[in-house]
Amino acid sequence: MLSANNSRVTHVRITLRQSTFYAALTVALGQNTQVFDSRASDAIALATHFKAPIFVPRDLLESQGQTVPVPGEQAL
Repeated sequence: MLSANNSRVTHVRITLRQSTFYAALTVALGQNTQVFDSRASDAIALATHFKAPIFVPRDLLESQGQTVPVPGEQAL
């Protein structure tokens, strides 16, 4: 539906509230943008399809056991 309307996903923001993941999906149509609430899994799938960045707060990644390399450092 997005592609048919010449829209694209520009980015996704993932958050965690009360043990539930939420996503804000930002969609652009020309110069206009609109933010939609979305299930995190659906937003990640759309971001992957549109090759859009997915933003997750560092502390959220680290709380889930993911290491976040510092820019300029080589990951182990």
